[in-house]
Amino acid sequence: LDLGDAVACVVCGDTTSESKPHPAPVHLACEIIAVEPANTLFVGDDIRDIQAGKSAGTQTAAVLYGYGSHELEGGIIADSFQVHHPVDLIYLVR
Repeated sequence: LDLGDAVACVVCGDTTSESKPHPAPVHLACEIIAVEPANTLFVGDDIRDIQAGKSAGTQTAAVLYGYGSHELEGGIIADSFQVHHPVDLIYLVR
């Protein structure tokens, strides 16, 4: 997809000693891109994503379709933005 210029950093499951839902990977990504967690939108389709974002102090958006979306039902996403379609992210970010 030639996204190299659009990606500021990549943090994988083994980049830090802790993995999601621990906030360490999110904190590292924020540090690399020099943006405070409170000014960051962490988007995820799995409950561990939402937990990690919240623990790190980011705003969170729960993707309600795809890989882990079935786990996102319930209270964990109550104060998260809810994304039902990819285009929702465009409106959310704007």
